[in-house]
Amino acid sequence: MHELPIDMCSYMYAVSIALERAKESIWILDWWLSPELYLRRPPAKNQQYRVDRLLHAAAERGVKVNIIVYKEVTQALTRKFLNPTLPDYLHSLLPSSTDRFTKGLTRVGLDVIFKSLEEWEKTDPLIAPPITVSSAHTKHHLEDLHPNIGVFRHPDHLPDAAVLQSSFFASMKNMSFTPAKLAQLPGDGLKAIYGAHEGTVMYWAHHEKLCLIDGHIAFMGGLDLCYGRWDTNQHAIADAHPGNIDRIVFPGQDFNNARMLGKSSSYSGTFRWQTGGLFLREAVMFADTE
Repeated sequence: MHELPIDMCSYMYAVSIALERAKESIWILDWWLSPELYLRRPPAKNQQYRVDRLLHAAAERGVKVNIIVYKEVTQALTRKFLNPTLPDYLHSLLPSSTDRFTKGLTRVGLDVIFKSLEEWEKTDPLIAPPITVSSAHTKHHLEDLHPNIGVFRHPDHLPDAAVLQSSFFASMKNMSFTPAKLAQLPGDGLKAIYGAHEGTVMYWAHHEKLCLIDGHIAFMGGLDLCYGRWDTNQHAIADAHPGNIDRIVFPGQDFNNARMLGKSSSYSGTFRWQTGGLFLREAVMFADTE
């Protein structure tokens, strides 16, 4: 049988039930997964239904938890690693006919700009640490909870020899694959895993969202288990409860439910709304009834 939950309130509630009842295995494939996300609201009354706590409880029961999340390009979260790659690349775009003086002046200008960005990052980081919206946080936070939890970040857009020999295999140690099996893959196979083809790194992101419980219940669709997705069919644009803060359903920066066509709210704490149509998201839940 299958059901079609439209809003994340019903979807996450169903996922929380399935995770709570898991007996053997949990497989999750997400573009982004927030360990601190509450699947049931308000959080004040549903502390045990935070993603990391549900997965930890499942692991304690002997359930094997395997997760794959998108490994973002590092530069998307910080200004620290822009030098020297980006200025060198921009300088290389100058036409071959550009005179030596202009090339030199452009080089100096790029160096000054990107050095300034590095200094700016030290005093006012793009995202203040700890960076809890990164795949690295998802991996380390969840794997530190229990050895039955394994998180694989994919793809690695800029693999090197050290990564192939260490972090890549380390990220797979808690999953069904083994380093011995992976070591048998041909070089082209490893390149395919890392999104490289004929010396070119392909910048792409898998966008599937899947949660499979015990091989019998599956949740699939356009819904990540992450911040900014929980919503009800009322699509409220405010979450103010001055008389009782325990009724708050959008803790911290999780409020992002009213998304407008062509515009989306940012996670910087300031939300801007423009005229437009509402985005609707839907997902499908399948259950093996045999």
